[in-house]
Amino acid sequence: MPYQNKRKQTKQKITNAFLSLYKERDITKINVRDICEAASINRSTFYDYYEDIYCLQEEIEGNLMDLMSERLAPVLMDPEHPFDANRLVKTMIRTFHEHDDIPLLIIRRSNGIFISRLINYVTSFMEDMFGEMSQSSKEQFTFCMHYHFAGVISALNAIEQGVLPWTIDQTAESIGRVADQGVIHLVQESVMLER
Repeated sequence: MPYQNKRKQTKQKITNAFLSLYKERDITKINVRDICEAASINRSTFYDYYEDIYCLQEEIEGNLMDLMSERLAPVLMDPEHPFDANRLVKTMIRTFHEHDDIPLLIIRRSNGIFISRLINYVTSFMEDMFGEMSQSSKEQFTFCMHYHFAGVISALNAIEQGVLPWTIDQTAESIGRVADQGVIHLVQESVMLER
């Protein structure tokens, strides 16, 4: 058992070192030497665990996808609240926040690949809920999901940078309302309330 714990600790050190560097620079600007130095390990130890940096990144993204699947499945499969956008967004934001915004970092840096995986996951639930979608419906849904997730990520970035001093619940509530009612409707509603 101690051997397994040591392997797990070493893997975690490598992951933490990589994420620390990844926050500062693009993956193309990170090398194994940088990770080894930050993790206080030698190169051969790194290669005992990973073939290269991209394999490490892929494992982190895979673990994140597993986590998101675990958290989103109960929301997406809830028969009493079929596809509740507000709950879905709140669950995502809480998951991001609980994990030191690492998911947000991965999303920002993955050039849309992680978002596409997440959207494909949600789309599979939508097909289960509504039945087989036509190609046109699937394309429309995919567009809407990409559009929505781009807005969510942008809003989370604004909050992380202090542009919006909101709590997680305020953020999720606002994003959920946008998802349910649309941006134009909410802006018109806000303007009408101010008059």
